[in-house]
Amino acid sequence: MIVRKSSVFPASRDVVFEKLQKLDTLQSIAKPYAVFSREGNEHVPVWNHDITMIPVDGNHTKYTDQVEIRAGWKTPFIWLWANAFYAHRQRKWLRLLKEERSEYEIQRDLLDAVRADDQKEHS
Repeated sequence: MIVRKSSVFPASRDVVFEKLQKLDTLQSIAKPYAVFSREGNEHVPVWNHDITMIPVDGNHTKYTDQVEIRAGWKTPFIWLWANAFYAHRQRKWLRLLKEERSEYEIQRDLLDAVRADDQKEHS
């Protein structure tokens, strides 16, 4: 079974990829902008996870988790859990990126205000 979850993140592909590189949980990273891991254990022999990132525009990225799961009779139950897990994880990504974007916008607005004040003083 395949789990596929996609979200459009409020950040460029470069920003998202930079953040992915800092995560200790990823086993391998392949450029350009794809991440994959091949995992499994005695309960879930196959857990192949692919992450793809496609630019939507300069400030948005379509991010997709796709996981191939093979766990015999347990596969439907693992699939249900994985669907919930990746939906939750993408919500956390969205929250993180929106908070950082908001902080960036605040700093940008403050800098614009300082520049405007400087220009008024020199006029």
